[in-house]
Amino acid sequence: AENAFLFQIRMLERNYDLADPAGKTAFLNEVGSRLLEFTEEVERNNYIEAVSRQYMVGVKELTRMVNRLGGEKTFAVPAAARRTRSQNRTAEADGNRQAQQLLLTWLSQEPALYPAVRDVLSPEDFTEGLYRELAELLFDSLRAGSVNPAEILNHFLDREEDYREAAACFHRDLPDSLSKTERERVLTETVRRVKKTSLEERRKRASGVEEMQALIAAQADLANLQIHWGGGE
Repeated sequence: AENAFLFQIRMLERNYDLADPAGKTAFLNEVGSRLLEFTEEVERNNYIEAVSRQYMVGVKELTRMVNRLGGEKTFAVPAAARRTRSQNRTAEADGNRQAQQLLLTWLSQEPALYPAVRDVLSPEDFTEGLYRELAELLFDSLRAGSVNPAEILNHFLDREEDYREAAACFHRDLPDSLSKTERERVLTETVRRVKKTSLEERRKRASGVEEMQALIAAQADLANLQIHWGGGE
């Protein structure tokens, strides 16, 4: 079974030439940074083993790389500790962006997914500026029952960089080898991540105790979230 993290790594792989040693090293460094998002050692080690099997790299070597990136040596100097915190924040932010991008891709290519997420997510849950703008346009199209990526992209014709990134969201290839159960697992974890990030941002701006308590309760409810939608095996 494949979960959201491993799915995202497979998508990330397409940005690198793994046949080139330098490309594979750069890819594994990026993967190592993302592995730092798992603060629980057991969970992180499980993912290290999964990545090791997938990309034929020794567990010890990959663990050493992750430890180096994370600055987990006992006597790390303050400057290294600051770099570690910065790397962790960067890896987390990259993971959040990728989760939002993945949902936009999936919703644009699988409109039938919309009924399964519309009661959980809204465009306001997409915290990245461009992705929120795309989500607003895409959700409007989904509510109307007619998704036309080309029409959405027309909104960005005078913004070349945003146009390229928006086009990448809509035109990415999604692996078609996942079973219905695996798709639902990946989508559930991805929706949880996007919603959790949104709720955390709202908590930072909470104006009172009641609002804070409601947001904390909403975050706790995410543990029970399950996404189900029609589709073949």
